[in-house]
Amino acid sequence: MAAHFVLRKNTEKLFAEAFKHFRSKEQLLRYVAQLSGLSEVEARVTEKAAGVFVQENYLRINRVVCHKVYCYPGRGMQIDQLPRECWLAIAKYPKVADVVGE
Repeated sequence: MAAHFVLRKNTEKLFAEAFKHFRSKEQLLRYVAQLSGLSEVEARVTEKAAGVFVQENYLRINRVVCHKVYCYPGRGMQIDQLPRECWLAIAKYPKVADVVGE
């Protein structure tokens, strides 16, 4: 599951959890390289991109939102106006498994 998540980035929670569990392990990188025909360096780059995908899509993966965060217009900064860098910084800390499913 983890290797398939790296190669086909989707928002299925089980795949994302498997990826987070096996992330940065040499076995995962070797398996990704074997499945895809990528070099180990390319597999590492692809794995890193999958990590960013989890950060960018954390709320979708955990079914907190369907597509994207949207706030009603209000005074001051709204959470949906945060720059990408802020979302990436916030999503570094929680794990996919931290949000209990249905």
